Amino acid sequence: MNTSVPTPVSVVIPVRDEADTVVTAIDSARRQDYAGPLEVVVAVAPSRDGTRGVVAAIASEDPHVHLVDNPTGAASAGLNAAINASSGDVIVRCDAHSVLPPSYVATAVDLLEA
Repeated sequence: MNTSVPTPVSVVIPVRDEADTVVTAIDSARRQDYAGPLEVVVAVAPSRDGTRGVVAAIASEDPHVHLVDNPTGAASAGLNAAINASSGDVIVRCDAHSVLPPSYVATAVDLLEA
């Protein structure tokens, strides 16, 4: 890996009606063994199951997790909203029902830098 300043990374997660799974996805992103700056940006579409409240609670406790609105509900619009709100030089996409292995981001950045 590059020995200079670590590359900032943003993990983007579009969600809709994922209150049961989004916590696990966000936690897997927050628990990366990556040494550089890492933020999680969650684009929340209109949901009927309390997804917004779940994400808002996590974001209120962790300054590295950000909630953005996705009023259209389309996954592509959610990705665009999350990417537009991100500050990382590298974007990692994660779905709300996914779990990233702990070394996922570090491996991705290492491969990009190679």
